[in-house]
Amino acid sequence: MEVIKFLLAVGFASTLMACAQKTEQSVDAAVTQASCGGMIYQNRFIVEWEDGHTSIENAESYEKFKSEFVKSNLKEIKKFYKDQEVQMLPLQDSSVTVDEKIMPTSTVSQNATATTYWGQQKVQADQLWNLGIKGKGVTVAVVDSYVQADHPQLFTRLSINTAEIPNNGIDDDGNGYVDDYYSVDFRDEPTTGKESVHGTHVAGIILADSAVPSADSSSPAMKGMAPEANLIPAPFINSSGSGSLSNAILALNYAAKRGAQIINNSWGGAGCEGGKALQSTFVDLDKQGILLTVAAGNSSHDIGDSPEYPAAFNLANQITVASSGASDFMSYFSNSSNKLVHIAAPGENIYSTVPFNKYADTLSGTSMASPFVAGAAALLKSAYPKATSVQIKDALLTTAEYSQNNQFRVTSRGRMNVYKAYLKLQSVMGN
Repeated sequence: MEVIKFLLAVGFASTLMACAQKTEQSVDAAVTQASCGGMIYQNRFIVEWEDGHTSIENAESYEKFKSEFVKSNLKEIKKFYKDQEVQMLPLQDSSVTVDEKIMPTSTVSQNATATTYWGQQKVQADQLWNLGIKGKGVTVAVVDSYVQADHPQLFTRLSINTAEIPNNGIDDDGNGYVDDYYSVDFRDEPTTGKESVHGTHVAGIILADSAVPSADSSSPAMKGMAPEANLIPAPFINSSGSGSLSNAILALNYAAKRGAQIINNSWGGAGCEGGKALQSTFVDLDKQGILLTVAAGNSSHDIGDSPEYPAAFNLANQITVASSGASDFMSYFSNSSNKLVHIAAPGENIYSTVPFNKYADTLSGTSMASPFVAGAAALLKSAYPKATSVQIKDALLTTAEYSQNNQFRVTSRGRMNVYKAYLKLQSVMGN
């Protein structure tokens, strides 16, 4: 995989695959489509080992993989799975990918209008900025599509792997990746110059450095939710909107090992027999205390009835996020669930950074809502470093705003307010 200095991230994705045990699997090696609609890779496999690590293995065929690789490593292998393609998900009424859709709006002037940052204002992020709380010392990973990590408002926020010497062709820290001074590109393609806007947009919402002026004279600088947090981009979705489940898992595990305290996952899709490979990774990240923010999806349905993953995993350290609009109603496209979706956040007509050194105020989707919560969590973690992910999640959910006449179809019944969550966490943690 290509290791790059200036980085990356992700787009929209779907999931998963059938679980495979050490012994014989009831999977026809000739099958090329998973029951969830994603293409199965017949020569690539995800292997979970007894010592806890995960590897991606190639073989000429499924039968050879079982008879040769699995047989010779049977004692060390815990489980294995066929790899599967994951893809971006479209809006219900559009042939255009939801978070790639540039919706028509008026030109944004250099002076930001009152509506440019409506989401940040709605969740009262400015109240914490005024207190000097801006995410300092907190590391957030964006597991997504390409992220233009050398975007002027993102480059200053890049997390540096100090154990690695850049550009010397050596894996100095012994983590399996050469020259990952900033991060690793997990996509199965080189940077093309025609990248998805998705990952860069997501990253900007979380932590665009508001102290850095706009790189585009026609647009205002972006105000990230946590403008002093640190960024680990870990892209696995390519420019065509697809990627592999195995690369998603590698990206997630890499982000964790690099010290990410929060991982944003603005991707997902229809599950395939429970998505055991991805679920196992999410459970492991949850056990490590990492806060996982996940987009609920954009299919306008209840994921309790029609589960999508990773949104429906519902782990202790997971916050699944629906989208809301400026009028404080749930977005028509947003998935929901009174059991599996936890909170709503701004997700309509959201302004943020996009490639290349540009800005767009027109992207909509739960992919935009999830990074609002990731950024909010970074603010709370920076204010109270000893707060656990469960405590931060509880503070956000128990202070969600709603009216009796407008309760959201999520467990908290409301839309996030990070300032109120801060006050709640303050009462728990003390001054």
